[in-house]
Amino acid sequence: MVILAILASIVVPAYRIQVEKAERVACMSHMRRIHGGLGAHTTDKGFWPQVPFDDDEISVEDMNKMWVNVLAPYGVTSQDWMCPGDKLSPFVKDDQGEFRISYVVTPFDAGSTTPYKWMQPWLAERAAFHPGGLMTVMPDGSVSTVDNPTVR
Repeated sequence: MVILAILASIVVPAYRIQVEKAERVACMSHMRRIHGGLGAHTTDKGFWPQVPFDDDEISVEDMNKMWVNVLAPYGVTSQDWMCPGDKLSPFVKDDQGEFRISYVVTPFDAGSTTPYKWMQPWLAERAAFHPGGLMTVMPDGSVSTVDNPTVR
């Protein structure tokens, strides 16, 4: 019994570390897929996706649905909007069911080159869902981590 308890005390923490690493890799993959959809939309339409009405008049749920619907033609699914490490974000309902939206898209103006001019993230996690800090996607598609973010 003692030997099994010792083995379990070694294996369980190592397993959790591997699960966290896998969630982080899956999250980075989702963020890169959304980045690709944003770039494809901007190239295809000639402008950054725009919120159709004033920010004061749109609910967070409607904003989330808008982003999901705008990028769906570019291969970004509702599952891509959900970080596997996100246990906090509220569910959003659409025609296919419920999903979480774990990412926030930067609201650039409608200029076709604006998102590329600034070294500002295109996309960020809503909170630091992984050890190491908040992840963001830059205009070149690279994923950066903000250590010790103030949001959680």
